[in-house]
Amino acid sequence: MPRRPKTSHQSEKDDFGKKMLALQGTVPRGTLNFETGPDERGPALPPHLDQILDEIAQTLGAAPLSDEARTRLEPVLVAAVDTWRLEEEARAFLLRPHMLLDDATPFALASASPKGAERVLRILGRLKYGTAS
Repeated sequence: MPRRPKTSHQSEKDDFGKKMLALQGTVPRGTLNFETGPDERGPALPPHLDQILDEIAQTLGAAPLSDEARTRLEPVLVAAVDTWRLEEEARAFLLRPHMLLDDATPFALASASPKGAERVLRILGRLKYGTAS
């Protein structure tokens, strides 16, 4: 039996599933509901949130963010805003050393490596759903 062409709804569901697999289920489903950016990397970061990344890097005295670090930090920032609901509180979380991260700041750990970003996303998911330990 020949396959039917995928509808746009099916295609959207497939794209969403791929994004969820790429993030290994560490980001709440609602966090990924932003429009996809022009380069199809994943959820597009609203422009004002993109500026927050630069401001946090400046606050920490870090070098300007590389594209790779920015790509890792974007879902972390979106998840932080989704969890804390206020940009100021999300920013404070990212700047404050966290005991589950060996007293590193979530921002520094997430920008350093993909595994660091995963650790921060797991903590944010636990905070959002009340299972932080």
